[in-house]
Amino acid sequence: MRNHVLPIIEKRWPAYAASLSRFSRHTAEANGLLQSSIQRDYEKCLHNEKLDCVILKNFALEQQKAILRHWFKQLGVEAPTEKQLGEMLKLVYAKQDANPLVVWSDRQLRRFKNRLYVMPALKAFDNQQVLFWDSTMPINIPGVGELSAHRLTGASLPLKLEVRFRCGGESCYVPGRQGLHTLKKLFQEQDIPPWLRNRTPIVMADQQIVAVVGLFSVDDK
Repeated sequence: MRNHVLPIIEKRWPAYAASLSRFSRHTAEANGLLQSSIQRDYEKCLHNEKLDCVILKNFALEQQKAILRHWFKQLGVEAPTEKQLGEMLKLVYAKQDANPLVVWSDRQLRRFKNRLYVMPALKAFDNQQVLFWDSTMPINIPGVGELSAHRLTGASLPLKLEVRFRCGGESCYVPGRQGLHTLKKLFQEQDIPPWLRNRTPIVMADQQIVAVVGLFSVDDK
């Protein structure tokens, strides 16, 4: 190219080098303006590292794709293919009661309460399991994490507890509230995403729910 092609081009178009340089500069400037525009659009949709589907719908299709790509880049997540990106955009328009999911690489994209969530892919989990827990020691629950207890002075609950998980139909008493409350309703009130509800540890003593991690624990003084 340098020794044979470019000399011919220069002979035919003497100003080609200056033109290419100008074109490259203009392209860089245009790309900078484009990235600034995408950043502004992205910031309009962003809430606590999640994207607001209601706002995202206001943008044209190509803008939506650019915002999603920019989001993944900011999170350090591998970019999806064009086909996967098309599936992801379907989540933006999914029904409110749907629990849609797109999986790519080692990540998952989910939607809840008009927000898009990116997270590591959840592993298979058995919510039917029952764990017997000596609450003086932390317990590691695969697929959930480590559970530990801080016992108040004069606590009356037994040290030996059970850890279960929601299977449906559970009810419990909540400190400061009257009557029984279903776990389903409590999770909804606290905006716990559906994919976490069956993985939330339920602590039991004498067949009674005494704590739901992230929601409440009884006053055991």
